[in-house]
Amino acid sequence: MKDANLTEKFITIDGSKVHYLEMGQGDPILFLHGVPTSSHVWRNVIPLMAEYAHCVAPDLTGCGQTSGSNSDLSPEGHLALIEKFVEKLHLKNCTLVLHGLGSSIGFEYTAAHPENVKAVAFYEAQLQPVSSWEMLSLPMQHLLYIAKFKTVDFMRKLLRSMSLKLLTDKEVNGYFSNGNIAESSASCLWGYVQKFSSSSNNYAEKLKNSAVPKLLMYNTPGFLTTMDSVVWCQDNLSNIKLADLDEGLHLAQEDNPKLFATVLTDWYLSL
Repeated sequence: MKDANLTEKFITIDGSKVHYLEMGQGDPILFLHGVPTSSHVWRNVIPLMAEYAHCVAPDLTGCGQTSGSNSDLSPEGHLALIEKFVEKLHLKNCTLVLHGLGSSIGFEYTAAHPENVKAVAFYEAQLQPVSSWEMLSLPMQHLLYIAKFKTVDFMRKLLRSMSLKLLTDKEVNGYFSNGNIAESSASCLWGYVQKFSSSSNNYAEKLKNSAVPKLLMYNTPGFLTTMDSVVWCQDNLSNIKLADLDEGLHLAQEDNPKLFATVLTDWYLSL
């Protein structure tokens, strides 16, 4: 159940209505969801952090309640959307909270607009450069293989496989406003998968030289993040802290939102 103070809003960008969640006041925290999820993944985290910041969580094009053309469903299209979203809402000195494959958008934004990024927290993200499939977790290798089967049933099954708890039909339906969005989200996933290796290799090099404060959150066994990638981040990125979220797969925001918010808040208040 969503907090009553967590508001749902729309803003028009390039003729498309972009849906987002908003709560709190102060410096902004921009929550970017992964693919194939939506801002719905942050519904239990934002109310626990809104006392300390202006929390904003948009739906990327083709996800949640944000529709758009097929040309807008790519990682490049999503980055362009977020750049315009930040500008239109006048978000300054942003802390980014990133999740999953969608983290690439936040990493690219950080590299392109370092003057507007206060700090970056990321969970279940891929930062270590990828040279072969063997470097990836088994679940991620499997996803790269099956993501071409872009059906609504596949998307629902995939979501359920990413959480330790049994997601109810209502919880799963919250990620997809309708069948068309579920199909669009599947197309988004395929677009991210196709550019997975090249994207991570590109922004990883850029972030090596970034002094922006960073928080890497992970759990075990995880879905995307491997311990090798955790160690790589610790060895190669400056000004980084690590946080173990205990047992989990890919949706700690569903499995243990209080722990997720507590770890994130403690780090944020230490900045």
